[in-house]
Amino acid sequence: MKNMKKSSFKFPGFIPKYLPVLFFFCFVVFGLAASILLSIVIVLVHNRKTLMEMFSRANVSQSEDHQQSEDQDTEIEVGEGDLVKTLHKQRIKNAGGSKMSESKLKEKFANININPSQVVGHFRLGKKVMAIAGLVIGAVILFNLCTFTVDESTTVVVKTLGNMNKIIVSKDNTVVDIQNKLKPDFKDLVIVKDKGLFFKIPFVQSVNPYTSKLITYQSTEELVTTGDKRQYMVKFFAQYKVTHPGLFEVSMAGFSKANSTLDNLIYPVIIKKINKLPSEEFLTNKEKLYRELEESKKELNEKIAHYGIEVDDIEIHRTLLPPANIASTYDKMIKERQAIAQQMRSEGDEEYDKVVAATDREKKDLIGAAIEESERIRGEADAEALRIYSEAFSKDPGFYEFLRTLKAYESSIDEETTIYLDNNNEILRIFSDGN
Repeated sequence: MKNMKKSSFKFPGFIPKYLPVLFFFCFVVFGLAASILLSIVIVLVHNRKTLMEMFSRANVSQSEDHQQSEDQDTEIEVGEGDLVKTLHKQRIKNAGGSKMSESKLKEKFANININPSQVVGHFRLGKKVMAIAGLVIGAVILFNLCTFTVDESTTVVVKTLGNMNKIIVSKDNTVVDIQNKLKPDFKDLVIVKDKGLFFKIPFVQSVNPYTSKLITYQSTEELVTTGDKRQYMVKFFAQYKVTHPGLFEVSMAGFSKANSTLDNLIYPVIIKKINKLPSEEFLTNKEKLYRELEESKKELNEKIAHYGIEVDDIEIHRTLLPPANIASTYDKMIKERQAIAQQMRSEGDEEYDKVVAATDREKKDLIGAAIEESERIRGEADAEALRIYSEAFSKDPGFYEFLRTLKAYESSIDEETTIYLDNNNEILRIFSDGN
């Protein structure tokens, strides 16, 4: 142990040895920005003497440059002999290096007009500015230590020496009072329904913020069975928010556990509702499905009220067929579509037969009416012809008889017909008499 070498690491001289510890403490309490700002101020105060010396040297350097420029102007105006001497001195000066003797430094500084009272006054002013800056920074840090801000999307738990004594929620939070009554230990808990700037006691009170925005939770795919014993893979999601941050911190302590708890609670509630629905209503009747899910949401909020959260929405995200049932389901769908197509064809054929039968019946009715009308007209025409014939033939019966006889000959005798008649036959009488 005696032969162990000491660490050769040393902090630079311009950094105080206590600064790392102080920086770590400020970082834990105030944050990174305030810690860096405070460290810069401490470094400036610690090195104030060095900064004053640097400022003094800068003023002296400026005065030397001014005096040197004046000397060069004087040397340019001298004669030719003096110019040679000046160049010779310059060579000696360059050969001897850049260091000047004490006598020459005194001569140079003697030509510099510096008022010590002005320098002292300047550094006094710098100390005042640094003091004011330190006070301002300290006031800002103290203000940040004693206050905290709650925006519209945040809800807060305030603890005093580790004990929860106050929560801050939004003004429109109506369920926080109901949830607070569920835990007797919170009967003295102060509920503030407001947002904005609040005060706290530094190092005594701590603030734990939680978001009051809607948190979206998605479940894994689960197998469900409808009322007609059909199975589907269902994936749902829920949106919830923190309504009582005190209960949420005590029971959940984080959103990962809240998601796991909701997964265990939402799934049985939804499954119970889906088991009552037929598969057709589950897939097509969304209004009824959403009514069932709304009832499930009310039942679920009653179960999770003591966790300090409230479910705002539950919906089915995706519905899929189980891999083992996809082929059989597709075959069944094909058969159903074929049956529907055959039914539509049968209905079309039936309608076609009805139209054809009605058309045929109408056609027969029209033809019958036309035939009846034509027969009537033909009968009337025949009657009229007979009347005309009778009137004409009644004027000369002999001519009528002759004409009828010729008609009879015409209809009964042709070129290939041979008739054997008696001489006394009535037909031959006309020819034999010569009439």
